[in-house]
Amino acid sequence: NTEEYGLFSNGVPVDNISVIDAHQTIQLQKRFFFCDASIDMCDTIHLHYLYISLKEDYLSEKTLVLLKDIYQLSAIILQINFGNYDPSSEKDIAQKLSDCVPIGVIGKLKLQKLIRNYQMLASMSETN
Repeated sequence: NTEEYGLFSNGVPVDNISVIDAHQTIQLQKRFFFCDASIDMCDTIHLHYLYISLKEDYLSEKTLVLLKDIYQLSAIILQINFGNYDPSSEKDIAQKLSDCVPIGVIGKLKLQKLIRNYQMLASMSETN
């Protein structure tokens, strides 16, 4: 079931199995899902623990994430850790990538696309 499991090669999600050669190591990983109904939204300690656990699994590449979703998740981490996007700190974002993007995909990431996703989250911390 492709929605439940995914392939990784050298820590990077594999979208096309034909690009894997015989000498590569591949991993089959279960995708991460959780039920929102089981989380008490008033329990800030539980929510923070869930965020920290998800962030650690995401950054260590234990959680399978498609490249298109990496932009959104990384932008959310930037918003949580550093607040609203500040155009004067755009150079700082490149230095903060290791804090919000899995190491295995940093080279594939388009910084401007990440910044656009980050900009869309402005004022999220005040409303949520």
